Amino acid sequence: MFCPRCRAEYLPDVAECADCGVPLVHEDALPPVPAADTEDLDLVTIVELTDAGRLALAKSLLDDADIPSLARGDGLQDLFGLGRISFNPLIGAVKMQVRRADEARAREVLTELLEEDGAEA
Repeated sequence: MFCPRCRAEYLPDVAECADCGVPLVHEDALPPVPAADTEDLDLVTIVELTDAGRLALAKSLLDDADIPSLARGDGLQDLFGLGRISFNPLIGAVKMQVRRADEARAREVLTELLEEDGAEA
C-alpha cells in the first residue's frame, strides 16, 4: 500500500498514511508524479523532539516565520495503542525537517526553544 500524497510505502494491513492522514492505495492506483514534485527538496533534520508540546511550539514558530517544515514521524506517535504520554518509545523522537535553504533561519527561529530544553539544533 502507498500514500498517494507523499508516496510512502506501508504494510498491506495499514489503511491510512501516518504523516498525511489520507487513505492508502495500491501501487497501480498511484497518481502520476507532477513535474513540480519531482525536484529533490533536500530536507535536513534540524531537531528531534519527544515532547508533544515542544513539537507544537516548534511547528508554530516555523509557521510564523513562513518556513515550511515536515514533522517526520509525528503521525506514527499514536500507533500501537500507547498514545502520547510524552512520546511513543517504539517510534522514537519526531524529526523536524526543513529545506536545506531554510536551515540556518529555522535554527535561528528555534534557538530559544532548544536552549530551554538544553537541546542542540
